[in-house]
Amino acid sequence: MQLEENEPSPDIRVLIVDDEYMVLSTLREEIGWERLGMKVVAEASNGRQALEKCAAYSPDLALVDISMPVMSGLEMIVSAKPDFPGLRFAILTAHPDFAYAQEALNAGALAYVLKTPVLVQDVERMLANCRDTIRAERESRLRVRFADQVLSRHAWDIRHALLLDLQRGSHITDPHWEYLFGHVKPNSADRSDPAAPNASAARSDHPTQLQVMYVTALHMKRLLARYPEADAPLVKYSLFQAVQEVAADCGGGTALPDATGGVYLIRTFAVSGSRSKSESDVQHIVTRLNRFFANYYSADAVVGISSSRTSRESLRDMLHEAEAASELSFYMPGREAPYYAYENKPAVGSSGAAWPKVEAELLAKWRQPHRADVPGSLQVLRHYAESDRPEPGKLRRQTLALLETSGVPLTRSDWNELTDNGTLNAWLDCLEKVLNRDTAPAPAALAVPVMHEDIGKALDYMHSHLHDNLTLAKVAEHIHMNPSYFSHLFKVNTGTTFIDHLTGLRIERAKQLLQRPDLKNYMLCEQIGFASYPHFCTQFKKHTGYTPSEYKQQVLASGTGACGGK
Repeated sequence: MQLEENEPSPDIRVLIVDDEYMVLSTLREEIGWERLGMKVVAEASNGRQALEKCAAYSPDLALVDISMPVMSGLEMIVSAKPDFPGLRFAILTAHPDFAYAQEALNAGALAYVLKTPVLVQDVERMLANCRDTIRAERESRLRVRFADQVLSRHAWDIRHALLLDLQRGSHITDPHWEYLFGHVKPNSADRSDPAAPNASAARSDHPTQLQVMYVTALHMKRLLARYPEADAPLVKYSLFQAVQEVAADCGGGTALPDATGGVYLIRTFAVSGSRSKSESDVQHIVTRLNRFFANYYSADAVVGISSSRTSRESLRDMLHEAEAASELSFYMPGREAPYYAYENKPAVGSSGAAWPKVEAELLAKWRQPHRADVPGSLQVLRHYAESDRPEPGKLRRQTLALLETSGVPLTRSDWNELTDNGTLNAWLDCLEKVLNRDTAPAPAALAVPVMHEDIGKALDYMHSHLHDNLTLAKVAEHIHMNPSYFSHLFKVNTGTTFIDHLTGLRIERAKQLLQRPDLKNYMLCEQIGFASYPHFCTQFKKHTGYTPSEYKQQVLASGTGACGGK
């Protein structure tokens, strides 16, 4: 029988293996292969020849005789399984003794049938069962493959969502834990609940120790600014992938990305392991990360490490510890250590009680017309930072608020630099540059305000979407701007806050719509974005001095299309 090599099969591709010609002929000619959704792609007369046919034709099912010369059916099955893991087997046997069939089933065969004589009905019934099993396995593999593809494609989003749950203190379910850590059993509150399933088993297992490493780049915002804004998600994803791959090569761990581009790496290891081995693993990971950041991004890696604990309920605290440890780089400009451990974090010298005095002194200096004593003010700020060692993030936020209060203009680049995770020296250098820029006021004749291009785009978007649920974050995202900086820039350009300006725009639109006699007042809410009619009435009267009904009566009575405040 001439068979076409690798010919596409309608469904299940079958290899028949038997040393009896009459059996081969009967199976080939009398079985309703097409009706069964099967196709015979090859035949063989012994086990060794069958292995060659498997390599040539990639069958899905091998219908194999047990007793054959050269290599028996059982030997062929054992030999084929490592090289052809997807191949399934059905057994033909002339031995009515079930022991032969049992041996074949133990070797992995799906079913068996007696061939003395060959009863077509019995063979077809067996083949139909094999077909259903193979199809079910295919569907299962497809589902698993599809699930893996979805998980891989959305790995960043899924793991970022799990990180947010951890940071909020939400309970991580066992399925999520298994997704993150695979076979590692959690050490959780199972101990406190003796009635919980498998609680005794969990208590008897060797506990697993957890540790969190927070990985980011020194001057992360500066790194991201090298690329077009549209490419920022790709850069963040590549950093996440790099951390995950390094962890896989260095003993394992699972990576959870944050929105800034940083990555939390949660490592697990046995409590009974040696401390030197754990420290060696950490050093190996840090070395690999430093090499990656230097080679691909020309940047230094910053790694903060939490304390080690045995309960997954402690993960929220450990995430905070790891990030707090990474911020020690702010006070160590010489890169004195390859990583920063939370357990070695110096005690903060103050609860912030000294800040009001520092704030008053800086405000007095920065509000001067020419800001002449910039070096002196920066020295005050440096002394406060180095002596009290406040959290860098809090220090940056307080200083930005002070700059805004002092009327110091900030560009988008300034904002990114001043909120970046750089060192204290780099941060003070940026502050000096900002404070020394344009300290002398411009002549009145030349002081023509120019609307920032991005704020103009934001205002256009707000005008055309007043009916939507507009938020500062949503508008900032539309113009691809950091929400905090957008809020600052919006106030600088419009002289008012985002909310106040948005409310004013909606009131003006309402005044226009109220001139239409056919439009009911309560219908205005949906058209101008107010959450409720009472809220709309309250805001309208606050801005105009009239209720919507009073305003509408005045407009219609006067016929002017305008109405002044009371």
